[in-house]
Formats: sequence, structure tokens, C-alpha cells
Amino acid sequence: MKAKRAILSILISTSIINFSKATNADTLTLHLHQPGHWIRTGFIGLSFEAPSLTSNNFNLSNKVYVNLLRNLGPGWFRFGGNSVEYTYWKRVPPGTQGRILSTIQPDNLTNVFRFARGIGWKVILGVNLGHYNPEMAADEAHYAVIHGGSVLKGIEIGNEPDLFNRNGLRPRSYNYAAYQKDFVNYVHAIRKRTPGAPIGGPAFAYKLPWFKSFTQNEAANTTLFTFHEYPTGKPQHPTPQVLLSRSVTDRMYNVTSTLIADAAPTHISVRMGEMNSAYDGGMPGTSDVYASALWLADALYTFADQGIVGVNLHGGFGVGGYTPIDDNRGVFTPAPEYYGALLFHIGAIGHTVPVTLNTINNVGAHATITTSGTLRVVIINKDELHSETVSIPLPSTYRAGNAIILDAPSLSSKNGISLAGSSVSKQGTWLPRTSTSVQVRDGVAKVTVRPITAMLITFHIDIHKSH
Repeated sequence: MKAKRAILSILISTSIINFSKATNADTLTLHLHQPGHWIRTGFIGLSFEAPSLTSNNFNLSNKVYVNLLRNLGPGWFRFGGNSVEYTYWKRVPPGTQGRILSTIQPDNLTNVFRFARGIGWKVILGVNLGHYNPEMAADEAHYAVIHGGSVLKGIEIGNEPDLFNRNGLRPRSYNYAAYQKDFVNYVHAIRKRTPGAPIGGPAFAYKLPWFKSFTQNEAANTTLFTFHEYPTGKPQHPTPQVLLSRSVTDRMYNVTSTLIADAAPTHISVRMGEMNSAYDGGMPGTSDVYASALWLADALYTFADQGIVGVNLHGGFGVGGYTPIDDNRGVFTPAPEYYGALLFHIGAIGHTVPVTLNTINNVGAHATITTSGTLRVVIINKDELHSETVSIPLPSTYRAGNAIILDAPSLSSKNGISLAGSSVSKQGTWLPRTSTSVQVRDGVAKVTVRPITAMLITFHIDIHKSH
């Protein structure tokens, strides 16, 4: 480890470059001297509606589904969504009124934990807060802690309780103080039965002031802060261009920076426990096409750049619209946005490097670096008309790179999407086929990224120059 740190130190110390070499191109500045955020294992996750816990898809013999998950690395499952408030543990309590969507049995949890353990994933489990029953939640949490062990990363109390006063689960007068009382009562019931149970929350939908109050009041009761983000909402006339617009990127940045700032004094991590392009199943023609892959890759890097420790993409079995993995009666295929998650997984290794790219085009740029000095730069050209030529000044310890491309026929494509010249196979496997050498001349790499493509460039440190 000391040797790796020494290499990185040499790399950073040689990162002052003569920028005059970057001509006829926009310059991408890598701020290698500034510390970034370490990208945690399990950054990418999936979020399911709570009744999915009863699905027989969580079976290690389901090889295609297992392969699709393993492509994304060790991730996190999260079970919650609006349906968790109409899902009950073991049995429906007497006198329950209103919708009843599902009951979760002990065997369901055991099966999910077995599946997650088998593929190296973790679990966040939501419990019903909408129909107030702390003892039922405590019993479910107890079983989950005992049988989940290290696979269980959090018990999330309720789903979007900041909307309870709008969706009929609480009176219109329901405010943060009333919610906090409910939350604390649940925590006490859960930890009375199971001391040390990991508690996640608040799983708010949009009320940032409530989130700030929660971080100030409930840090002692919480091991992980969670929030939800759907940056486009559900516009009347959604388009791929809306999803890829700068305004959507700016919204994600502003929301995330607020969350990180509010949580910072507590030193508790923040995870986007539920996120996707648009709520309520996504936007047909936008959430389920290639544009979502470019959007998601940029969004995941944007969150990582600011210190978010992970993202759970909402969707799940039979939901359609925006789910990363489509399920058609047990036949699993990668949806377009799956490729954005795959690009992030293979490119976001190590810790983030702040970058600056001044361009008039709709282009996102991000970078990461490992302790051994491997540098990865991703350039996401969301512009439909213009290629983006970029000059990347580099330390003298690099002399060549290797690039792969995320590509598709059009923003509206549902098929023909490829990464490194390869699509995911029917067996759920993916192997890169094509790459391009990127030369570094006089300390500068210059690349051209075609419209609606993303380029991931990997630069390995020249060991001979690092000494």
C-alpha cells in the first residue's frame, strides 16, 4: 500500500501541464491535486416494490438473471416503494382497512437473503409505517437481523413519509414533528427487540427541509441516510432531450449537494435508496430507450462525485418503463439504461477526480483514479448534432490510453445498443470486443466523441516514468 501511495504521490506532483498543446479542442482539466470521494463497493443497486420479496426470481438457478446482476458487481437490493405501506409481515392485523397488497412470510426473507449472499449483494428492507404498527415492524426486523446477518444493511422505516399527508396515509396536518414521533417509536420498538439493528431512513421523496431536520435529530438512531430522486418528475410531454438536458443534470447536482451538506456534520453516509428517470413507472419513449443509458451513466458519476455512497434504481419484475432489467414472464433482458450502469461499473473504480470541461455542447465528463495510478476518464456526449473534441493534459507518467465506446443507432433506440462493440448476450453475459488506442503526445491526449455516445478512456501509469 505504501508503494501504491508513492506512485500516486509522484503522479500528482507531476500533474502541472503546459496547456498550450491543447488546440482546436475543448480542454478537460483533471484536478488530481484535489481529494475526491472513494467509490464504495456496492454503489449500484436495484430497488423493488415490497411484494417482490415473494417472487421466485430470487433463485440462484436463474442463471441469466444472476449473470446480469453479477455484471454490475456486488450491489445492493432495496425492498420498499409505495407498496410497502400495504404489505404486512406474516399476516394482516385484525381490523386492517384499505388496500392489502401482500403478506411477507419468513421463508420469503430467508430466500432473498440466501440469493443475495450467493451473488455477493446486500439488502435494505423496508417495513410498513403507513399503517402504524411498531410491534409488527419489530418482529419483521428481528427476523431479518437474525437471518440476514451481514447481508442486511438497513431496516428502512416507511416509504416517502413526507407524502403521507397527501396520499391519505395520514391527516393533512401531518408534519415533520408527527413523523419524527412515529419514527422514534418504531426505532424504540425495533431496538428493544433487537439491539443494534441497523436503521435506515428517512426515505423521503422530496422535502429537503425535512431531511435536514432528520439528520439533526435522528443521527443517533440511524446508520444510513436515504433519499429518493426522480429528476424529471413526470412531465406532460416527456422526451429524451428533456432527460438529457442540462436542467435535469443541474437539478440532480443541486439536490445531491444539499443532501451531502446536511449529512456532513453527522458523518453518516447518504444513499439514493430509490432513483430513476421519472416516477410512476417511467416515461415511455424516454425511460425505456437508449437516452436513458447516457443519462444514467452521467447521473451515477454526478452522485459519486459529490459523495453519495450508492444508488438503487427503482423498477423490478414486470414494472416495465424504467427498470434496468426487463422481466417478460421469467425471461430477463437488459433494458437500455442497464448499459449506463454497466459503463459506470467498469469505469468508476478508485476515487473520484474533480474535472473541468468548458464546452458549449451538452457534454458530461468525469474521472476516477486508483491507488496504483490507473486513471479513467469518461466523456458523455449527449448532444445529438455535434461531436466533442477534447484535449486532456496528463502527467508525464502516462503515455497511452485505451478507449471503449457506448453507442446506439439513435436516442430512441431500444435495440442495437453496444458497449465496447458488444451487446449483452441472451445468457446475460457481456464481453468487450473492440477498443481504440489513445495516444498521449507532449503530455496531451486528444479524443473526439461522436454525438450521443460515451467514451471511457483508461490510462495506465508508466512504471518506468514513475520512479
